Amino acid sequence: MKKLSDYLSLGGGPSGKKKTHPTKTDLDEKTIFFLAEKILLSQYGIRGKENISPKFWKDGKLFLFSQNSLWVGEVWTNRESIRMKINQEIGEEIVSEIKVSEI
Repeated sequence: MKKLSDYLSLGGGPSGKKKTHPTKTDLDEKTIFFLAEKILLSQYGIRGKENISPKFWKDGKLFLFSQNSLWVGEVWTNRESIRMKINQEIGEEIVSEIKVSEI
């Protein structure tokens, strides 16, 4: 007979499968986009959030787009600072590069 603690622990449940919690490296695109928008809002305010948006996430690269070339230049100049703030918010080095382009 199994103890109640066997069912509640990460060691396994009634099916015998191990329960795992998502790790920080299992972040999805929506989470990265949320954090990027949060950092962009804090750095550039509402106008920046309206003009700069994350569009794609792949292999540690975050792609940001804007309809205005002035905002593209601004983000490109500060992309390293934005990348460091996003990684600091996550707690580990997830975003390795930020690419910025105009739509």
